[in-house]
Amino acid sequence: MPLNKSNSVLSFFHFICSVPLQASFNKIKQRSKFFAEFAKSQEFAGLLLLLATAVSLLIANSPWGSVYHHWIDHHTVQWFVNDALMALFFLLVGLEIKRELLVGELSKLKQAALPIMGAMGGMLVPALFFITFNHHENSSNGWAIPTATDIAFAVGILNIIGKKVPNALKVFITALAVVDDLGAVLIIAIFYSQAVQLLWLALLILSIPIASFALKRTNAYRIPLLMSFGILFFFLLHQAHLHTTLAGVLLAAVTPFDREGNHYFIHQLERALHKPVNFFILPLFALVNTAISLQFDTQALHPSLLFGIVLGLLIGKPLGISAFSWLATKMGIAQLPKGVTHLQLVAVSVLGGIGFTMSIFISILAFTDVQIVEQSKSYVLLASLLCLLLSYAIIKRKFRY
Repeated sequence: MPLNKSNSVLSFFHFICSVPLQASFNKIKQRSKFFAEFAKSQEFAGLLLLLATAVSLLIANSPWGSVYHHWIDHHTVQWFVNDALMALFFLLVGLEIKRELLVGELSKLKQAALPIMGAMGGMLVPALFFITFNHHENSSNGWAIPTATDIAFAVGILNIIGKKVPNALKVFITALAVVDDLGAVLIIAIFYSQAVQLLWLALLILSIPIASFALKRTNAYRIPLLMSFGILFFFLLHQAHLHTTLAGVLLAAVTPFDREGNHYFIHQLERALHKPVNFFILPLFALVNTAISLQFDTQALHPSLLFGIVLGLLIGKPLGISAFSWLATKMGIAQLPKGVTHLQLVAVSVLGGIGFTMSIFISILAFTDVQIVEQSKSYVLLASLLCLLLSYAIIKRKFRY
């Protein structure tokens, strides 16, 4: 099938990212195929994150730890990874959210209600757990740390240990993680930005419909336009004192979801981003942000922070997800997938407590005290590890391996 100008430019972009393009999609088959490919890529991405974290912790607690920390702290490495490269991660997250809302599991109210309610409970209950322990402490600003689910780990680990888990439950946890990511994006935008500069914010708001109109009106130069508007959003967000990673979300919002025959531009862009984000950016994020020294001054520990994060993720997350999902079915606004029981849903909801990437990211934004940031990261790692082990034990038992 001959490629038009838009596909030619997009093919070049995919070549740069080393991701092959598929030229055509069948709407029904493509959705299930895309989910299968997505789940498979998340499986490897989760393993790669584990490896990167292990390497980072090993180096940070070795004789070369001080050199490693110096390299990270004094060569703008953290800024480049956490502000610039993570904007691409948020672009991928934004595209996944948009796809799910338009043609995916969140496109129909009955299908969307269950993961949406589960995600709401999975954010609200852990936040209440954290606030219970930290409302009078200087760590109270970290209330959003246990509200996040790491989609790469959650989906990846489920595919590794949950071979007999019904596909409907895998779709549920994936959709829930997508909604969870949307909640995390909103939390970062509203609660973890500095005093907003209104003039620059006004320019940012004005640029959004302009970008949307320009991208919808052209086919041949979409990739250069996307890159240009992405840089513009990044600059305006920085000037407005909003976190620059939100440029990725805004770019996803203005990316056209149109059809040329059976082609979906947004799907092709997602495919182009999956490998560089999952196999390079997120492991690099882990290498830079999990370089945690495990030798703490016990007198400087924050038990309230420990309990807030660990109990929030380990207990609050699965409790909130399963309770709100059950409530949604009892109220008649949602229904369980065919062949799935409430107990099975509770079993996989433990995976929601694997916070990792987004929880660590919020930890960095929430605190200015380096020691509290480092402790928060270590507690996120501890909670995520406990959730991983608990989910392994429950899923193996519940689904009769």
